[in-house]
Amino acid sequence: MSSVNKFELLHTKVLQQNTQLRSEIKCKDTQIDKLKIALIEYDKQMREKVLVENEYIISQLETENAHLRKLLLIPDELFKEDPEELKKQEAIKKKQMLKSIDEKLKQAEKKIAKKQTAAEIYQQN
Repeated sequence: MSSVNKFELLHTKVLQQNTQLRSEIKCKDTQIDKLKIALIEYDKQMREKVLVENEYIISQLETENAHLRKLLLIPDELFKEDPEELKKQEAIKKKQMLKSIDEKLKQAEKKIAKKQTAAEIYQQN
């Protein structure tokens, strides 16, 4: 066999492999297209399912919200403060204020006494 025949034979084998590979590629492309369609359909179904579930949850929450709003209509009498309790709180505030004023006066007297003793010691020297 001559080298030309060998190359022709090799060429025909390569062409056969090429056509076989192309057919395999077409097969894989169709499989990929089918998978893409399946994924798109699955995604669509899942989105619809999630949408339906979310709408159901929202309707439940709205119902619960309406019930809670009805429950929150508590009589105003429960929120009124007892006048005796208010008087007690005011008296406690006044006592605390007087105590703080008393403490401030005592501190001021101590400072004045310290200054006077310091002035006396200075005059003696």
